[in-house]
Amino acid sequence: MDIGLRSELAFSIGEKQFPTMQSVDIWLGSVLITYFDNTAYLPAFVNALRRELANIEKGEVASGYTFFNLGPTTDDAVARAKIIEDKIEVSCILNNGNVVKVTLFVESTISAYKECIRVLAT
Repeated sequence: MDIGLRSELAFSIGEKQFPTMQSVDIWLGSVLITYFDNTAYLPAFVNALRRELANIEKGEVASGYTFFNLGPTTDDAVARAKIIEDKIEVSCILNNGNVVKVTLFVESTISAYKECIRVLAT
């Protein structure tokens, strides 16, 4: 199940391996940023999503903000973001050398986070 657009930001929810472990691929600008480890420990991952969502909703994403700080699932990606008006500019460097730069709409990013949290928390 894809939440969002892979060409922008998407969470691809996969199979649940255990009650607290689930596959979650994160796509940013058509690049899979969870290419190495896509298994999320749900309690920590969902809490990290909620924390990041709260920051986005409050507009507390200033230049240099560490984005996708979602635990071991995103350890192979270093992303920085900032909100400018109704958009989030994201720059992400992956451990495999790929660089992804994308501009996201705040509203669609909030929607994707909320839907991902809803799906994973049930």
